[in-house]
Amino acid sequence: MKRFLMLISSIMIALIISNCLFAQETIDRLSGKNQKIHYLVKSDLPFEVTIKSETSSKGEINYIFENFDYSNYFQLEKGGTASYRINPTEKVKKIIIKLFEGAILIDHGGKLVKASEMPQTASQTNQPEPLPRGSFIADTIWNIDGEIIKGKIYLKDYMYRYDMTDERKRKIKIKNVGAHGITQQIIELKNLTIIVNKKTGKEIAIDHEEKNYYESEGLLFSPLYNPSESFYIMKSTFSEHYKVVDRGSENIGQITCDKKDLRYGEILVQTIWISKKYNFPIKTINYIEGKEHMVFELKNIKETSVDLKIFEIPKVYKKKEL
Repeated sequence: MKRFLMLISSIMIALIISNCLFAQETIDRLSGKNQKIHYLVKSDLPFEVTIKSETSSKGEINYIFENFDYSNYFQLEKGGTASYRINPTEKVKKIIIKLFEGAILIDHGGKLVKASEMPQTASQTNQPEPLPRGSFIADTIWNIDGEIIKGKIYLKDYMYRYDMTDERKRKIKIKNVGAHGITQQIIELKNLTIIVNKKTGKEIAIDHEEKNYYESEGLLFSPLYNPSESFYIMKSTFSEHYKVVDRGSENIGQITCDKKDLRYGEILVQTIWISKKYNFPIKTINYIEGKEHMVFELKNIKETSVDLKIFEIPKVYKKKEL
């Protein structure tokens, strides 16, 4: 799991090298909830965004580049510090700090642009997604360019658990269509469980090999390891770039679904089928240059009672800090 955490922090470094103008460093104080501050950054050298927590702080940093976007969630306790080193391939359009709650100091290389001076985007008016409902157990098939990953999902209303039951250790390349191009990451498959509470937005990742677990206030692990969240993550995080196109109703097996396309301009990025009954994704297809790259589908859905114990963490497992 430590390797996975290093992968998350190194994705942007793996994709980037810089060439812009240096702007003076400033310090700004944030407090309260649901605030959004925009920073314009220009630099011809690598620079760091450093977040220093005065109280417990939770939020998200969105890096908006010319050729790709990157998002990183953070959670800091009082006195905590986290630094993110950026080395962009092309000009940084802006950095967006989204503070969910708490109060923090931000040291950053860049010029502050007040939120009121920035154009309003769709992400600021998005309505919350309806919560899942019902109770079922299902098998999952994740097909990434012919690489098959098996798993299982347990849904109980607004909570669900996703297990990777395919324990063959291997590395798989995943491609994504970003706002301005195609990016790719290599993930290392693990014996991993992800538990998501859709009401609170909290996530737990359980590493069965190391017998430990991590808790996150946002979806830190799902962007790479949980395809059930991919549509919602892309739609909400980068709503100024993507648009959702309703395609009406369509059945997946015996399940009636709302079919939706996610597009960037005329580019088809993803098609998703969301069960009307459960309000939960039944099938997702990601496209690269018009071809199917990744298909994730629930199979053998069995409507049954799901015991809350399925969401408990084994007592012998140790909690690790992010």
